[in-house]
Amino acid sequence: MAIIAALGFCVSIVNFIELGMHFRFIIIRALDLITIIVPPALPATLTIGTSFALSRLRKKGIFCISPNRVNVAGTVDIMCFDKTGTLTEEGLDVLGARARIGDQFSELITENSKLSDSILYTMATCHSLKLVGEMIGDPLDAKMFEFTGWTFEEGGRVYEVKDGRYTVRDGGSSKPRVRSPSGEDLELLRIFEFESAKRRMSVIVRKGKDLQVYVKGAPEIMRDVCQQSIEGYEEMLEYYTHHGYRVIALATKSLRVSRRKAERIKREDVESELEFLGFIVFENKLKPSTSGVLEKLRHARIRGVMCTGDNILTAISVAKECRLVEGYVFVPHFEGTAEMQDSELTWTCVDDPGLTLNPYSLLPNPNQEFTQDNYTIQYALAVSGEVFRWIIDFAPMDILEKVLCYRRANKRCW
Repeated sequence: MAIIAALGFCVSIVNFIELGMHFRFIIIRALDLITIIVPPALPATLTIGTSFALSRLRKKGIFCISPNRVNVAGTVDIMCFDKTGTLTEEGLDVLGARARIGDQFSELITENSKLSDSILYTMATCHSLKLVGEMIGDPLDAKMFEFTGWTFEEGGRVYEVKDGRYTVRDGGSSKPRVRSPSGEDLELLRIFEFESAKRRMSVIVRKGKDLQVYVKGAPEIMRDVCQQSIEGYEEMLEYYTHHGYRVIALATKSLRVSRRKAERIKREDVESELEFLGFIVFENKLKPSTSGVLEKLRHARIRGVMCTGDNILTAISVAKECRLVEGYVFVPHFEGTAEMQDSELTWTCVDDPGLTLNPYSLLPNPNQEFTQDNYTIQYALAVSGEVFRWIIDFAPMDILEKVLCYRRANKRCW
């Protein structure tokens, strides 16, 4: 259409000259021809081009259900991924439990028959699973419950093991309750759902005439609501998170109130002065295609970022395994609190605490023994949510820009 418009432009100029029209009038009228022809043809031309692009992509095994995204794809320079279900497999498998024995941890327990009653009760009751024709809820809760081998009853339906698989059938209690294979019966009186701010959930359970509270949540948070100190807590947590496992902390306490009061009790009173039970360790494997896809993105110079709610060390371990990041990884720590404007950040290497970054330039501090040349080192930043919030609220704008865009033209930094 552009060629036809150009030819028409030339022919029009010749005809207008022969008619003796003014030069300015000739140019304006000739340009009218281009403005009339090109705009109506442009959308059709773009649609045809997109169709050809889709056919070429299809030959390479790439399918797109939204053709408009093809035009956007060429402008993408960063891809953000969730971890669980995106980079890793959808489901989590229970590796086992590390129970508290006195002020220490037991060895890894991989069979539900060897778990203590308190841990087994917590795994069987502290979840947000629902029976609505089928079992729905968080995959982590489902895996944890299935590990116990118990049955779950709600709304006149039963979720049970049959021929080695969990099935749903009619019958059972209308109120939420769980039953063990040996006949133990626990009724779920109240469920305090998981809250992202608290990073934990809890339930009030009745067994016979006794009321018990069971809580599970992020180990970093659960440590603050438990009343006893456990030797090796941080070391145990760091070991599993460094190796890419997901860790959930369990706790409990007896509730010496009537059932009526239990139905009105505040969540803050329930989730305080708890007795720490131990850790549940979950294994989350990489998808087979993850490393190959990330390699193609790197080859296309598209930066990859992981956004996850898991423990920061677990995220770093998975990121290294799939080569989303390479080299050193630096994690920020507060000198102060996240609520204080005059707090400061120190950036420390995960694998070698002796290596640090300058808090203002986010470049390696001088006189440090890196295994790579200081001018060509590769490093990544792992930023937690509270640190990012503090940077947005209190840090200078140039620090925020460096955190978001920390690749330098004169360095191979990631």
